[in-house]
Amino acid sequence: PGVAQSYIQPGQAEKLQIAERERVAASLAPPAEPENQTAPAKAPAPKFYPPPEYKLKYIKGLAFNPRFNFDAAEDIAKAKSLGANLIVIELELEAIRYNEPNIYSTQGFEDWKPRTIEIINEAHKQNLSVELRTVTRAATDMRIGPYTDNETSAFLNNTKVFFKGLADFAEQYGAARFTLYVETDNLYKWGNRLGDIINVLRDIFEVVDKRYSGKIGIGFTSKTFVDDVVNYDASGYDYIVISAYPDDPNTNFGFYRNRILESLKTVKDFAYGRQIYEVVLGSFGVNTDSGAPVPFKTTKTQQEEADMYENIFIEHSNITNGYTIAYDAFMYSVKGEPAEATVGTWYKSLSN
Repeated sequence: PGVAQSYIQPGQAEKLQIAERERVAASLAPPAEPENQTAPAKAPAPKFYPPPEYKLKYIKGLAFNPRFNFDAAEDIAKAKSLGANLIVIELELEAIRYNEPNIYSTQGFEDWKPRTIEIINEAHKQNLSVELRTVTRAATDMRIGPYTDNETSAFLNNTKVFFKGLADFAEQYGAARFTLYVETDNLYKWGNRLGDIINVLRDIFEVVDKRYSGKIGIGFTSKTFVDDVVNYDASGYDYIVISAYPDDPNTNFGFYRNRILESLKTVKDFAYGRQIYEVVLGSFGVNTDSGAPVPFKTTKTQQEEADMYENIFIEHSNITNGYTIAYDAFMYSVKGEPAEATVGTWYKSLSN
């Protein structure tokens, strides 16, 4: 976030995007249709496949991003063959125009629902459970958080309206799990208004809990528990998702496994004290793409990535309630890399 912030000029990106989209829309506007012309037939509603009835005991998730171009049937079948029991759908959250949260609605991906429904239905068709989660958008042209007290109040109200709709969506399509934020304390969420997180956790949970019957989770970065030692009230949530990366404060690749261990132990103490008995290592890994669009300090080879997963499973699989690993997702995906085989070997050896 610190690197990303250096690229941002607040307000500039959204002004340019809005102006460009208005210009393009005007140039492409079709001629007026005759008044008595028959309206085009609506596309049929996507088929609904009910979710599997079994309950997950140990989470073995692979994460997918709806705006990635992949064959849902083929890749979900591959995920299942690797031993996954959960398909995680990452919805990139942004808040550019009017300070209202939305799912990635710029740069030509405004219609996220059909693609997400396709992935959900395919997972259910193949007897796999689904988790919906909102993640930080991997880009540098969005605004960092709300600034003033008035903005914070308005943004929280807008956020509650947004999550009402998303909770209805999760309920309608049978998602077994719904992680409200994978990193509540990220700067693009509430990381620069940490004092308001206690209200965020309570208010959004109440909105979602009234509409959604599955498990509700909330996520934090390792920084919150290891470096800042913040004591939030997450009572009522069903599980905690923790993220940890080699670029975290006071961390390097050699210390990374210890960072994860320290994070998991601290989060378990936090969660158990609030009657939350499920902690998932939900967002982690290393970048192997030196040409990635977002700069990271740590870039490793694919073999180093595979070795990292091997060591993490050896050291941590007995102190966590599961993992969710990027597959068709941004930056840390293991698809087609040596780490894919490592993950598959371990997932097939771990119980459901």
